[in-house]
Amino acid sequence: MMDPVGELLGKPYRLVEYPDLGAVVHLDGVPPDVAGRLAALYGSFRCSVESLAAFSSLQPEGACVLADPPHVLLFAMKGRTIVVLNQAFAISPADASRALRALFRALPGARLIHVQLMFPLRELRAPMWNRGAILHFSIALPDTVEAYDAMIGRSTRKRLRGYEHRLRREHPDAAIEILTPGERSRELVDLYVTWKLARFHARGRTTYWENDAKFPEHFAELVLRLGEAHVLTIAAKPAAIVFTFPAGDTLCALEAAFDPEYERLDVGLLTLREVAREAVRRGAKSLDLTTGDREYKERIGATLHMAWGVSVFRRQVDKLWAPREGYGVARRWIRRYRDHYWRIRHAARHLVEWVLGHPI
Repeated sequence: MMDPVGELLGKPYRLVEYPDLGAVVHLDGVPPDVAGRLAALYGSFRCSVESLAAFSSLQPEGACVLADPPHVLLFAMKGRTIVVLNQAFAISPADASRALRALFRALPGARLIHVQLMFPLRELRAPMWNRGAILHFSIALPDTVEAYDAMIGRSTRKRLRGYEHRLRREHPDAAIEILTPGERSRELVDLYVTWKLARFHARGRTTYWENDAKFPEHFAELVLRLGEAHVLTIAAKPAAIVFTFPAGDTLCALEAAFDPEYERLDVGLLTLREVAREAVRRGAKSLDLTTGDREYKERIGATLHMAWGVSVFRRQVDKLWAPREGYGVARRWIRRYRDHYWRIRHAARHLVEWVLGHPI
């Protein structure tokens, strides 16, 4: 079995220190002890080296480490651009400024930095372009399942009870299993990808699962080593799957999909709700629901956390040397407006089906 994480962490590395910034920048590799701090610092599996090895087209080439308060920012180089790979991580404007200045000093040939920031951009006080919003969702979990059920709202509870009754009436053998996938990891991932492609293609869209033929294999290996699969079965066959990964006191529901045949029963939402309940039973403090459909995730108690993808320049004049960057920013905003249209259309279809009581 491949070990991409071992390959990343096994590289030789060097470091440079900046005492005035309280920063150390590791170059040419990520020391294992530095990578190991990420889960505890941010409670985010998406910030981990393991997640990046499976999901990111860029692999960590180094790390910027801050002290007091501690931070670890993994980065890679793309031409003359530094790409900070951390996602959905909390950092103050002052600490972000220290980290970005340290990276510019350590890599003098870089002209700009791509980074996600979760605070008002005006507080950074640096030359930048806003590349667009990234929506992150998480649930702050209470201590009991009863308290969690109460927090999701009366109308949602009523709606979920209706779907549960219909599911039990039509499929009395339906059950949710929690699997350590083992050798079934590739089988479950392949089934997941089949469902995902069917749903995206029905809406005239593509998904990142199509961009790299080896991506499903890499993700299956990640599930095999670190993950679980929460599987809703009907007639002993999977009808919905949620892949989860722990990070500190957070459980990350990293990928979720369901068989389009059972869409009218909302098996995806029912399974995701059961994942949240299981996280409560295990004593997790939060459930990371990553990105995706806002209305869908807020129904089960998720809170929106807005991040902004930003291009930060070393100097204001460096914007003149980045016309392709400006074009890319404009193109991404156009794409986001198009995606917003499809979300509205999909939500409207669900509403009409709910009113009519049958699919259209």
